[in-house]
Amino acid sequence: MTCDNIAVLTVAVLGQLRVRRDGEAIRVPAGPAHRLLDTAKAQGDVDAQVLALDAFAALRASAGDPEPARTFLAAADELMPVTTHRLADVDRRDARRARALLSPS
Repeated sequence: MTCDNIAVLTVAVLGQLRVRRDGEAIRVPAGPAHRLLDTAKAQGDVDAQVLALDAFAALRASAGDPEPARTFLAAADELMPVTTHRLADVDRRDARRARALLSPS
């Protein structure tokens, strides 16, 4: 894994962090994250793609937009068999969060 791939993977993982300013939660803009997904695809970094797709799924699920969330999850799930040995289902926190939000109460 190159330094560029590590950077893409790190930003994908951290993309869902909220920044606190004056006690107010501010979501990190999603626009740059989409560019990171494109970069991960171009570099063939499947691990970063899965984590980014999971993050997008969690964003859509938390926004009450279930169909795109399910689409992102399905795309990430399809990539899991070709990820490196370093990425496991336990690492997919955003996927678990999205699935929890999508499951009927």
